[in-house]
Amino acid sequence: MVAGLIMLILGCLWAIMAVHLAILSTPYYGGWTAAPWFIIPILGIIVLVGSVYVGKAKRWKWAVIGSACAAFVGLGILALIFVIRSKEEFE
Repeated sequence: MVAGLIMLILGCLWAIMAVHLAILSTPYYGGWTAAPWFIIPILGIIVLVGSVYVGKAKRWKWAVIGSACAAFVGLGILALIFVIRSKEEFE
């Protein structure tokens, strides 16, 4: 499914962004410790889990939750629409 591929790409981008923000939050780079950078990897994991369920066409609720977390980025809205429209394909 196209939605699973979009969510997989966005989940990897969330992970890269989390590593980048974790590096920037070190005291060497100014100590940006007040930022909630720990939320980004959690969202990335949820998106990746949702993309696995979209690929297997199982557990529609987890697929919708994952695509909703991916909807914070522009292509994630497209993935959310694809997942909602393909509810009949899930077991």
